[in-house]
Amino acid sequence: MKKILWVSRHKMTSEQIADLESVYGDIQTEILDSTIEDVKKIAETDADVYAVVLPAEMIAELQKILAPEKEIIVPVSARVKTGRTVYNKASDTQETEYIYRHLHWKKIISIEIKTEILRSVK
Repeated sequence: MKKILWVSRHKMTSEQIADLESVYGDIQTEILDSTIEDVKKIAETDADVYAVVLPAEMIAELQKILAPEKEIIVPVSARVKTGRTVYNKASDTQETEYIYRHLHWKKIISIEIKTEILRSVK
């Protein structure tokens, strides 16, 4: 049985779970649904697979800590029109309704991000 840590503020969908089962067989999921400021908190949780919804910089940091022993995967979804129109109170307009549909999981093989902070002149 694969132990999977789900790191997201959102509940995993039935499609995401079914897809994980098709890839890994029997799974046991643990959920970390708090705001993550330090990826060390994620790495402290023992899991076989880390299924994460995080900024790319944080995924790169997490991979430095966990790789190559542990897998990091991310869900991939599509934004799909429902064919319905909904009322948006904030803008007082009618808008096309969309839902997100799970497509597949992506395994992070390699990731490196280098950044620098830009400051605007005041």
